[in-house]
Amino acid sequence: MSKIVRGISFLTVSRPDIYDYLRCPKIVSIKVYKNTRTPKPERVAVRKSESKTALIGKIGEAATQLAFSPELESGKLASLGEEIVTGSISSKGGPVEGLRGTILRSLSAQIHQLPKSLELDMKNVVRETFEGLDEITRDVKDAYGNVTVIGKGESRYETLPTMGYPDFVALTNGKPVLIEVKNTVRENSKLDGFQASFYNSLAKTVGVVIQDMAIDDGVLETRPRMVLERDANALIVYPRLKTWKSVTDTVDLGPRVVKDVWRAKQLGLLGKSPRTKCSSDCPHHKFDIELPEGNMEIAKPLPLILAKGSVDLGVDFDYEYLENYLWRVAPSLSTALSEMRFGRDTVPETQRKKLRGMLQDKFDLDESTVRRLVPKTGHAKDEPYPSYKEILREEASEIEPWEKLLPRKILRSASQTAQGRATRLYRLPKESSRVIRKTWKKW
Repeated sequence: MSKIVRGISFLTVSRPDIYDYLRCPKIVSIKVYKNTRTPKPERVAVRKSESKTALIGKIGEAATQLAFSPELESGKLASLGEEIVTGSISSKGGPVEGLRGTILRSLSAQIHQLPKSLELDMKNVVRETFEGLDEITRDVKDAYGNVTVIGKGESRYETLPTMGYPDFVALTNGKPVLIEVKNTVRENSKLDGFQASFYNSLAKTVGVVIQDMAIDDGVLETRPRMVLERDANALIVYPRLKTWKSVTDTVDLGPRVVKDVWRAKQLGLLGKSPRTKCSSDCPHHKFDIELPEGNMEIAKPLPLILAKGSVDLGVDFDYEYLENYLWRVAPSLSTALSEMRFGRDTVPETQRKKLRGMLQDKFDLDESTVRRLVPKTGHAKDEPYPSYKEILREEASEIEPWEKLLPRKILRSASQTAQGRATRLYRLPKESSRVIRKTWKKW
């Protein structure tokens, strides 16, 4: 059996992993085996067709965000598409109008900088997309009432070490709905439907974290929110096809399924695959690799081990989420907060008190968090953050199974990657530690 040369494919259980598992568990093992035995490919320049595909997707997302904004009148979207095509962007002021103008100007600038032939193609895509969404929004409104995009989203599932990124989170009659945009000229009903069902499943437990722009009563919000939703629902829109579909199905992501996928991945590290009763036309045969069958006790996911170890060593993921969010949405405010904490006594108490009040009003923060962000004096010290080596020592008994799966060098590199992934997976606006503890028990 060839040696493991690359630490890839075994840190998460992704949507494609679940899809492959449902086709045949052996496919999961085979892919991990191939990926970990294949040297990292050299970086290649992005092909023209790839950049074109990305821009088409961006046009679809921009049009969808505008189509489901609260201030846009029905039937007016096509005219906004013409503004992009002609480069004559109008703006009437106000927060939503400002957002609309930013989206339109950004797309128009990108399209008008393209080579002439590609520019013409993209202008046609804009017209098709915006005209198609004009029809779609009327149909969706008839079915659901007003649907308003409130931001980008991240959806998560407690036992599953991965995240889903639906294009948008929207509200209809106070109920969250996920929106996925497919700006293609044909449907891939099997894969598209599975993706939407997967997002529905993720949103059912930990929920959807709203990111970036959000709108409340027509006013842009900056506070992070978590929407917990049990009755999952997703919309897939196909702007250029002038059609859409509602998906209420979910995928079985129960602990047994997740652990079976995880076992298949770890068996792949050992050059083995799960025991199955495959027919001669099973899709795993297309890979031309037949791994011997086996079984094993699974090691807990590395990101989860690193997350638990971090919390045990004093890391506050809720507070980390808040700091990261503030830096992203209000960098000038974050700079001021840094001065408050580390700038000694150059900032008077009256200014500190005023900032605390603003943080509580604007970001809906509790008193203890505000006091931590804006202490009485500017003599704070950087809070020590545990290294991955410290966490591995803290969780030595949980790391031991991984030492049997991976060469030491690969494990060291994978642990560093897993620490960053743990932060992204388990850093939430609230109750991060509770989610980590609950997830740990399920594993």
